[in-house]
Amino acid sequence: MRASSINFADPRILALRPLRTWTASFLVLGALLFGYACTRLIEIERATSDAEEALTAAKTPPASQRAVTPAAGSGVTAVQILAANVAIQHMNVPWHDLLDAIEQATPPEIAIVALNPDPAQGELVGEAEAKDLESMSNYIDRLQKAPMFDGVALVKHEVNAQDANHPIRFQFQARWAKTMRGAL
Repeated sequence: MRASSINFADPRILALRPLRTWTASFLVLGALLFGYACTRLIEIERATSDAEEALTAAKTPPASQRAVTPAAGSGVTAVQILAANVAIQHMNVPWHDLLDAIEQATPPEIAIVALNPDPAQGELVGEAEAKDLESMSNYIDRLQKAPMFDGVALVKHEVNAQDANHPIRFQFQARWAKTMRGAL
């Protein structure tokens, strides 16, 4: 007995199979291109929106320059106004930029213990620990080279003799760049 091939498919349909493969391939490619174009459009719209916000922000004075003043008959005292202005000044500290500059300059052998900004003076007082004097000195040099700061000074340092590793705890003072002080 011989095996026979039974094919119920219409030969015209079989001839269209390569055409359907190409059509599907073009549809998938078109969908990918459409998705890419939409993504680029969204990026352009975000960039435009960010540029418009920056332009609007450049036209309006910073909040630190818009001091709180008492309204007539509001019962707000000058001390309360001063406290509000100080709080506004502290809230306007460019934390993101400051922390980025500190993070970029901080090597693994340095541990930041505290950061205290003083917006009125345009300074940042930091406290950190280093493994040795050379690491501390290199860190202060790296901070001095950071464009975020005009000057960095080592205020004090001490060796923790009670710790087995004898880390050096030090305090530094960094003056913000003039461009940053103008933004506050």
